[in-house]
Amino acid sequence: MRPNTLCFSRLKPIACSISTPVIAVIAVLAALGGAACGRPKSPVAQVGSTWIGQPEWAAYLKEHPGGDVAGVIRQEVAYQLAEKQGLLKGIEWQDYLRISRRTVLSQAYLAAQPGHSSFSESQAREAYMSSTETRHVSHILCSGQAKAQAALKRLAVGESFEQVAVALSEDPSVKQNKGDLGWIKRAQMVAPFSAAVFASKPGALCGPFQTEFGWHLARVQEVRVPDPAEFERTKASIMAGMQEALEAQKRPEALKPLKGEYPLIADKAVLGLDRTTVVAPSDEDRQAGRVAEKSISLRELKLFISENMKMSGSSHGLGPETKEQFMAILADDYRLAAAAEKQGLDRRPEVRAAIWMSQRGAAFTAFAKTYLASYKAPEPELKSHYSAKMDRFRSIGAVKLNLLVADQAETIEAAAKDAQKGTPWIKLFDKYANKASTGQWDAGWLEISSLQKLLPREAIRAMLQTPEGTLIGPVPGPDGFMLFRVLERKPGEVMPFQDCLAAVQQDYLNEHGAELVDRYLDAEGRTSIRIESFPKNIANISNRPVPAGR
Repeated sequence: MRPNTLCFSRLKPIACSISTPVIAVIAVLAALGGAACGRPKSPVAQVGSTWIGQPEWAAYLKEHPGGDVAGVIRQEVAYQLAEKQGLLKGIEWQDYLRISRRTVLSQAYLAAQPGHSSFSESQAREAYMSSTETRHVSHILCSGQAKAQAALKRLAVGESFEQVAVALSEDPSVKQNKGDLGWIKRAQMVAPFSAAVFASKPGALCGPFQTEFGWHLARVQEVRVPDPAEFERTKASIMAGMQEALEAQKRPEALKPLKGEYPLIADKAVLGLDRTTVVAPSDEDRQAGRVAEKSISLRELKLFISENMKMSGSSHGLGPETKEQFMAILADDYRLAAAAEKQGLDRRPEVRAAIWMSQRGAAFTAFAKTYLASYKAPEPELKSHYSAKMDRFRSIGAVKLNLLVADQAETIEAAAKDAQKGTPWIKLFDKYANKASTGQWDAGWLEISSLQKLLPREAIRAMLQTPEGTLIGPVPGPDGFMLFRVLERKPGEVMPFQDCLAAVQQDYLNEHGAELVDRYLDAEGRTSIRIESFPKNIANISNRPVPAGR
């Protein structure tokens, strides 16, 4: 341990003129003094020989709002156990250490820039509840205000919404859905439509109001409000996502002066060695580029491309020019980290603690994954779980879809970007679809058994598992590349216990895995690792606003 060495080295000149017993005593005192060198002023806990101070405690609470001291102790116990099991060795772990340090420094630099905003947990909760609320909406589209007023009058005298929609709506999908849009989220629709519909009370008539597509009347049939408990379970990741969004807004302006100060020098010969993202053993020793006095290896570049394109092993479009474009994006993190070091941010306790927390979090995940992979729940517990959660093991019989087929994957990618902006599917169909191959874009209910004959297994899995409203594609199919949006799912039959035993085991671990890991770490900590906590030093900082990017 470095502090022991420093303390003991100061005693060496004296040791030459005193007796051996005295030297032994001094050595013991030096060792004790060295241990004291590592003790923080107000320790929160000691796990083995590792001290956890206030900066580490604050970093833990940022990642786990509302957490307790037992949680931060578990993080350190998991780190020490993962280290003993050899999980923190190898090039992949070294990759992680470099990337996590660079990420933390980049965030610290952005946070230090003037004008960077912050948000609180209550603001994050409000944004989450608003963005995840869904509404079942019926809708009439008219080309002009006069026609919308005529529809309104017919509704006012008692005609059903469905009848008026079939008679007057100019939405091309009305023949199939009779004006029923199904369940929608705020972000799925253009802003004026969402603003009107999500401000309306259930059952009330909304409109006429205008969007770029015409004049609308709408009625909210039902509202699904998200479960507040779900926010509590996932608030750390939600708040991290909000921080990333704030950083993304600040990032371009912060990088402007740094690109000139830290130019990127690319090695085009190395970039042209192959056209894949498959990492070869020699890639670690090949320098693809250099920025801010740091080398970017071909290995790191390939991993970065794979992560961002989700296409490991693909050879499409990965010539030297494309790789250099990706490296320019990667180089920005190097620039921000270098600027942070230049300002001395890497020496700040809160930044060092953030790096510490990042490493502990990764080690905890590695340990938990290994532990749960070998954990076999007792069959009586699995049967009890199956009986209590039987609906979870009900197969999905059919899905209600929006569909778009195009000749090129690039066309589908462009359509997906527009869809994410809230563009209605009918407009996507008109702009991007091969209409003959697509057929009816509002595909209605389709049996999973029939889709399994047409689509890759990965696409079917996505249809069954991803949240409703998620875009799926590009998916290769018999007539081109496809883009789907799953609107609703219709349940099928409950599978027999023995037929879905693996699924029951996985569902059991999904529900109880965190508890099982925590229980093991608490027991292991008590038996094999010396642990002490200091409750009087645990500051209550969990309700402070969280600085963006910190």
